[in-house]
This record gives sequence, structure tokens and C-alpha cells, in this order.
Amino acid sequence: MQWWLTLPAGVGVGMGLLYALSGFRDGGKTTEFKRNPRVTNLLWVATGGIAAVLGDWEKLAGAPISKVEMAGVYIAATFFTAIVTIGVIAISIYRDRSAQLRETGRAGRRSEIQIALLYVHSGYPAYEDALKAEREQMEAIVRSAQVRQVQLRSCADLAAAISAQIAASSAIGDAAPPKFRDSTINTLLSEMISVVIQQTALSKDEVAINFMEALPFATAIDRYAAVTRFIFDAHGRYQSLLILKRYLGRGGGEDFGLPVHAPGRHARPLPGAPSVMFSGNARYIQTDKIATDYAKGLKTAEIREIVNYLEAQGICCCLSLPIQWGGRRLGVVNIDSKRHRFGLENDPANHFANTLLPFCMLLGNVIQGAQSAVVR
Repeated sequence: MQWWLTLPAGVGVGMGLLYALSGFRDGGKTTEFKRNPRVTNLLWVATGGIAAVLGDWEKLAGAPISKVEMAGVYIAATFFTAIVTIGVIAISIYRDRSAQLRETGRAGRRSEIQIALLYVHSGYPAYEDALKAEREQMEAIVRSAQVRQVQLRSCADLAAAISAQIAASSAIGDAAPPKFRDSTINTLLSEMISVVIQQTALSKDEVAINFMEALPFATAIDRYAAVTRFIFDAHGRYQSLLILKRYLGRGGGEDFGLPVHAPGRHARPLPGAPSVMFSGNARYIQTDKIATDYAKGLKTAEIREIVNYLEAQGICCCLSLPIQWGGRRLGVVNIDSKRHRFGLENDPANHFANTLLPFCMLLGNVIQGAQSAVVR
């Protein structure tokens, strides 16, 4: 072997390592072809080959030099080094994947050969993304299993709680002292929070509950005008005013009122509690989806004002349930959380709303009794 062939061989090894480690580390999929690291590294490899052919190496070495041999050695060293390096990394990934699957004792989304070929085809970031997605999927499965386990354990507790609250609510007469009614309401709300925590496995600081009582808009707006928000239409278009009465969590809440539209073709019920009071059906809202879900009924500025308020309160989502008794809608219970979908994969409106409705019925009994006492 001629001594001068060590130069293209050394450069070829360096370029091969550059291509294998840089190009495959950054990944092979980008939106712009020119910015794909594998393409740019190939250009560097080609530049080295052109230099081997066009360079005046005989003058530099002071001896006859074959440019064809130089180019051939350079290309062979480059591709041999790149292939060997990529192969070694792929084998290492294969072995790590095999050990991982043996340790967990269950099959993954991709086998050892599939994960190794993913690295070869799309680069190291694609390999890492695949492992991350698999870990997240397994964590979701484990969490779902934990939630189901908690839900099963809570069935007996829930039945006992409902039975106790039915007995307590039934014992409340129209002449019951206000403090006793307030205590019953607080107990019912606390029981509902317990149900939510059991059904979702959330912590106590991740969920809060409040109830709002419905009053006639025409007679209540003057008294509560200062605390009522989001009145976007003329007063004559509203039928009810929801006033916050209790708030467990979030530091006790604040004085707060929401208007509810009267029935009609042009009614524009607000998200959450007003929509529940308007329709009588449970509603689930997610703060980051209000703009999409209510784009047809509300103006952009109105949606922005509502979303800004919810975000300022740290509310990611809210489930609102109707309080009804004797065919009348008396108010709304709102359960809000700092986590989207209360940490569940499924829609909370279908997941545990029905479990909470019996408590809302009992609240209706207590509230109706208080209103009857006031009328007399």
C-alpha cells in the first residue's frame, strides 16, 4: 500500500463517522429536503471525493499519485466506516430492546428488529420518539387500571353515602333552621367531591366544586349587577340569573353571577352552567376547546373574555350538572379541575356524571325546601 493512501483513508473514516453519527442522530425526516442532515452530509462526502480527484496531490507529495486510487480509497473508507458505525449502533439498540422486553415480560408496540430498523431508516430521534410514545401508552394503561380499581372499591362507599344523604335530606322540613340546611348542602358537595376523586384518582387540590342557585333575572339583576359577568345581550333576553352560593376549594370562590337566556330561536346560552340551566342537561367544557365548540353562538371577543377568566382561575375543564326538583330547574352544580378531562381518557360527561346526579336531586330537595320556607 502506498503511503499517500493513508490520507484519503483517514479522511474517509472521518467523513464516515460524521455521516453516521451526525446524520442519523438528527434524523432523516425533515420538511425541507435541503436541510435534511443526511443530504447535507452526503454533500460533504461528495466534496471530499471531488477534492481527491481534482487536487494537485503529486505536487504536494513530490511523487506520482493515482487520483483514481485516492478517490476509490476515500469512498470505500467513507462508506465502510458509515455502514459499520450504523450497524454497531443498530445492534446495540436491538440488544437493549431485547433486554427491555424480557424485563417487562410483555410485547411492545415494536419488536427488536423493528425498533433497530426504525433507527436505521429514520434516525435516532425517531427511535427515541417511538420509545417515548410506548412509555406514555403504558402509563395511560396503568393509570386506567388504577382508576378502575379505585372505582370498584368506591361502589360500596358511594351506595352508603347516597343512602345516608337521602335519609338526611328527607328529614329536612320546611321549618328547618338555615344552618342545618347549609350544613346539609356542604355535606352533599363534599360527598360529590369524594365521588369525583374516587372516580378519577385526582388529588384534592386538583378538583373543586360549587353550586349556583337560579333566581329570576328581572328581580335579581339590580341586586347582583356588580358581580354578574358576561352579559352580552339586552337584559330583556335573559330569564334567570345563576348566583354562586357555595364553593368548596379554590379558596372559597368569590361573589359571582351568570346570566341565562330565555328560550327562543336567538338564545345564546353561555358555556357551562348557563347552558345547563338553559337545557336541563349536563355539560362538559374544556377551556382550550371553547373557541371551537362555541364559535357559532358567541363572538370572538366574547369567547376570549370567557376563556381569559377561566384561565385566570386555573380551570382547565368543568362539568356542570342541573339541580332539579319537582320539574323545576333550581340551579347548577359545577365541578372544575386543573387537569384536562379530569385526568380521564373518556368524556367525563359520560364517565361519572350520572353517578353525581342523585346528589344533585338531593340538593334540589334542600334548596326547594329553603325557597318554600322563604315564601311562607
